[in-house]
Amino acid sequence: AQVPGILRLAVPIVSGMAATTLIGVTDSVMLAPLGPIPLAAVGLTGAVATILYASAGQAIAMAGFLVTQDEVGLFSVAAVFGLGFGGLIPGYVLAIRDLFPAAEAGWRIPVVLFPGSIGMAAGGWIAGAMYDVYGTYGPGFAVGVLANVANLMLIAVLVVRQRSRRRALPGYAALS
Repeated sequence: AQVPGILRLAVPIVSGMAATTLIGVTDSVMLAPLGPIPLAAVGLTGAVATILYASAGQAIAMAGFLVTQDEVGLFSVAAVFGLGFGGLIPGYVLAIRDLFPAAEAGWRIPVVLFPGSIGMAAGGWIAGAMYDVYGTYGPGFAVGVLANVANLMLIAVLVVRQRSRRRALPGYAALS
């Protein structure tokens, strides 16, 4: 059976566990406390654009897992994936706070994050089901990359829409 790049490596279990730990560490660095990188990105580009960049990082990393040929590549891709994921959660929270009144944050944040969590869980399940059918994880990763691309397109529409609305505000040039 044909398998994507990293799956052909036959990396030791310890290396695979270390790569998974690296994803968690980079994710934690981004989230503690709300992460220095997402906060800096939000200040420079806005919360919705930060979500776009974090989603792009995840899409690139997922595609990277398909072509990775060695352990160095595995660890590099794992770090990028963790940074992307770590930027998403605070990005969503800050975007909600940026777009809606603070009094509504208590219900809006879970309404956004819960379906995302279900989607991530479903993605893993779908990849496993596809492995059972095809005998390889390649199609599952490909579907994951396509889902990330669809997400990127939706977020890009929101970024363009938000920027065009801000430009239409009186005094926008003075704010730049």
